[in-house]
Amino acid sequence: MDRLRIVVGLTKGDRGAAHIFNVGISVNDQRFDLMSGLEHYVVKKPNARDREIDWNAKDLKYVPFLNPGERAELAMPCDIGRNELRGIQVVVVGRRKWSWGLNQWRSSAVSLQLPPLDHEVR
Repeated sequence: MDRLRIVVGLTKGDRGAAHIFNVGISVNDQRFDLMSGLEHYVVKKPNARDREIDWNAKDLKYVPFLNPGERAELAMPCDIGRNELRGIQVVVVGRRKWSWGLNQWRSSAVSLQLPPLDHEVR
């Protein structure tokens, strides 16, 4: 088995914000949902000055978004059969802030096995 590290970079341009509703990855026949990297957790206020993150409670009212000029990276490992051609597709579903229509952005790549080195590296 080979292990792939897949990193998805989301970068917002210089105008307007973008709500991100879903980020999915397909590697050959495997499907992955990357939204776990963009979820917000409930923040509790035990007193006037302190804030605590409740790692067990997700804030479902919040839809993550990117402001102008912001960048977010989501990463995940994926195990795949040795010497297989890897077709990788990324789909991001979102919309511009203040817009009602959903948009879909897609990207794809092929990951090839590197050939063995012909000489010994020291």
